[in-house]
Amino acid sequence: MARRILVATDLSDTASEAVRWAADSARRDAAELVLLRVAAPEHPDAAASTEDVHPLPDSQLTSIAQELAGKRGRGLVVASADAAEAIVHVAEQERVDLIVCGNVGMRGRKEFLLHNVPNRVSHMARCSVVLVNTAGEGEDGHRPHFHRHRPAPHVAADPEQYEGQMLGRAAEIGRVVAALGVREAFTARRHHDLAREAQLLRASLEKLGPTFEKLGQMLSTRPDLLPR
Repeated sequence: MARRILVATDLSDTASEAVRWAADSARRDAAELVLLRVAAPEHPDAAASTEDVHPLPDSQLTSIAQELAGKRGRGLVVASADAAEAIVHVAEQERVDLIVCGNVGMRGRKEFLLHNVPNRVSHMARCSVVLVNTAGEGEDGHRPHFHRHRPAPHVAADPEQYEGQMLGRAAEIGRVVAALGVREAFTARRHHDLAREAQLLRASLEKLGPTFEKLGQMLSTRPDLLPR
């Protein structure tokens, strides 16, 4: 059971679904409900660290939170150029047990999500995070598309056959990785084209299937390991 729930909202129609989900959970668990809005800073070019992020009470959000959760509801607003870092930082300051975000922008399993707020929150937060499906239809007005992969081949009971399948998969991975290195050596690196290198890496990971796509998504949230 959560004692304090924080839900990020920009007061849009899509965000309201996440707010409703958080409010239902707060009522069920008799938990505090904190509505947080991240506003653009007055000086967006200023390099502010998370230590400079100080949430302030917001009367409009507090009114909404108290309509949903009674006296246990309150609203905060914080100014930050990085919404994901601000949400996680405020959650730590407020000692919340659960962060709730909408999943806007996460549709499409092949997308790398470096700048996607809910994905970054889920990777950085030290508490539980729930990503609520905030739209029955996709952001372009169509129903969400889920990338389909062919089913995994049957694993043979015979150890020799199994080893053969594993060697075949290892050879496939080796071919793709080797081809990536050759292309980089003769094209991207020769012209110092980082954008081209990034495209080649992405295409190679996608070619290797869903496990490598997920690896790419995780790497895309770590600019300290992989350049933007």
